[in-house]
Amino acid sequence: MDMRCLGGAARTVNRLCRLGQARAWNLGHFSPSTELQDGAGCNLSVHIRHIARKGMLTVNFSTLHLLHRVHQCAGELFQTHMNGLDVTTTQYTVLVAAAEREGLSQQDIINATGIDRSTVSQVVQLLIRKGLLKRRRTRHDARAYAITLTEAGQKVLEASEPIVGRIEQALVEALPATRAKLFVSNLKAIVAALEPAKT
Repeated sequence: MDMRCLGGAARTVNRLCRLGQARAWNLGHFSPSTELQDGAGCNLSVHIRHIARKGMLTVNFSTLHLLHRVHQCAGELFQTHMNGLDVTTTQYTVLVAAAEREGLSQQDIINATGIDRSTVSQVVQLLIRKGLLKRRRTRHDARAYAITLTEAGQKVLEASEPIVGRIEQALVEALPATRAKLFVSNLKAIVAALEPAKT
């Protein structure tokens, strides 16, 4: 795993939370292409629909609420461990996207991260002011900008690699290794099922 990326559980939960804010989740019609499985191999979507029909869907079993809580825990872990680097989870995700391919457009970052246009615009401007990103006009379109990681931005990512590794470990250490892998796989399946297709 490339630990420069807030990948695995943390990054996917972040994306799921954004998807949950963007569209209502109809449990009765949720049918991802890949069945979600718990540790015992039960179909969780069927189990959730059963509970919803029985009127037992409390806040402690609500998928949206639990994803939000995991997202909160991930954010708190990130801020605690990254203390001194002055980078938020969203800023870090944008830096990772910029590091993966040089000369990205703002739309490229949106497509890569799932972050909304307004937030990406604000974060890019902030990271430029911090000296972690730079941008220049593209040759083919004078109205467009190509966004690139600076040397300072690269140093932030390099300093973050071992920290992000510890955060990833802390997020899944409550689960046995096999369930941790399945957990991340299920998160990706939900994102793939709900995220709009990229054009």
